[in-house]
Amino acid sequence: VENFGAPEPQASQQDAARPLLGAEAPAFALPLLDGGEMDLARHKGQDIVILDFWATWCSPCRTLMPIISDVARDYRDQNVVLYAVNVEEDEEQVRGFLEGLGLELATPLDKDGAVARLYQTMYLPQTVIVGKDGTVQAVHVGLSADIDRQLREELDVLAAGGSLTQDEEEAAASD
Repeated sequence: VENFGAPEPQASQQDAARPLLGAEAPAFALPLLDGGEMDLARHKGQDIVILDFWATWCSPCRTLMPIISDVARDYRDQNVVLYAVNVEEDEEQVRGFLEGLGLELATPLDKDGAVARLYQTMYLPQTVIVGKDGTVQAVHVGLSADIDRQLREELDVLAAGGSLTQDEEEAAASD
């Protein structure tokens, strides 16, 4: 977790999160910035969940958040839910940041970074897509120039009932 905010993740940084792919998404519940609680288990079997791990000091996070918010909004009617998981910051700081960007997002507060560690988050931003079946279907570390397109392509496959990890699972089984 001490490496948050590194400029551009290299392939080895992307590979760090690869063990999550196809695995059951680690269960967690966190308080929401605006009250209530977010419990990932409640979405299993019904929603595709995007977890966007971020912090206010992270410049790429500032760029990604409006993009990912727009994508999630476009897929809302296909049971796609976005949670902007803030890592290790206080509520006042988080609220001011979101207001400054003009974003209203469901924001779980990972005050001690425990959930970020569960998701092997070493660099911010990290975006994790959890399929309706509760498995991790995609992990994006950092900000790529074509993230909008990538997310839309992945959500199209998942919303149609497909899997993004099936090919990897089949390849691993044949080894």
